[in-house]
Amino acid sequence: MYGSNGYVYAETGGSWGECSRRTGMIPQYGREKGWGENELNIQVLFNHDLIKWLDGGISSPCNVDISLHGFEILQGLVVSALEYKRADFPLPACDKYDMLDALKRNLPSVETYKKFLNR
Repeated sequence: MYGSNGYVYAETGGSWGECSRRTGMIPQYGREKGWGENELNIQVLFNHDLIKWLDGGISSPCNVDISLHGFEILQGLVVSALEYKRADFPLPACDKYDMLDALKRNLPSVETYKKFLNR
């Protein structure tokens, strides 16, 4: 994602990068364990949080408020890709796009994901 003072990115395979004021405008790159390598650890933590929530303790990190913030970030990425511009948050309340349909129409097809797009 590009902003007015640099860029950041993260991939589900674990790679990430940043070039911003925080890094002195020097690109930084790294790689953490991806989902496949870290699935067991992530699932165990999720299960612990779920049990605490069910026992009346802490609220689950999967609660609606947190999920809506993540969803808004994904919407911002789509708007940014479709309109070729920076998406500022909070996004304006607008149902301008059927997001999945707009992505199918406007972005190039990737062979490995065709089976998911044609559902």
